[in-house]
Amino acid sequence: MADDVPATTKTIRDWLKDPLAHPEGWKAFAERYWAPIKKWCLQKGLQECDAEDIASKLVLKFQSRIESFPYDPSRGRFRDWLHGVTVNACNDFFGAKADALEKWRKLVKDFKAKLNQRIEALPDLAIYHIALSRVQEQVSERDWEIFIGGRRARELAAEFGLTVGTIYNIRHAINQMLKDEVEKLGGHMDSGSEPS
Repeated sequence: MADDVPATTKTIRDWLKDPLAHPEGWKAFAERYWAPIKKWCLQKGLQECDAEDIASKLVLKFQSRIESFPYDPSRGRFRDWLHGVTVNACNDFFGAKADALEKWRKLVKDFKAKLNQRIEALPDLAIYHIALSRVQEQVSERDWEIFIGGRRARELAAEFGLTVGTIYNIRHAINQMLKDEVEKLGGHMDSGSEPS
């Protein structure tokens, strides 16, 4: 696998140790290793753009951390070590992609569950709206305004010259009428004023 890469010459290794004195060392290193890193990434199954991205990142990473890279010449060839680093980078890439895919799958699953809940609620919602119109026809405009207005009981009591208790009684009575109408139509409501 790593045998198709020319040996790292002592000159390049020396240049890399002193990049200020020998900036051509990094150019030679990148020219020598960028293409093989990309090729190894492609062999691991990465797409072209991802392989190029990893190759560039590894060359830059090596350049920025030359002093701390754990290559030991007594343990083997540099190109074999670099091949191992590349394989690890590919595995990290696939691991991150798998994590992202799993998160995406969970989001899709949650979305489908919520969508199904809403779809299942559609018949009850339609029944609720039919029941609303029927109940509205049975009560006075004032009582309907008190029920549907969404304002505080104290404000409505002051506006209509009623007690707060009367406001609550009107709301409760209309809510009960609405619940009865929904049940007549084959739906059901929780204790609130909207269908479950």
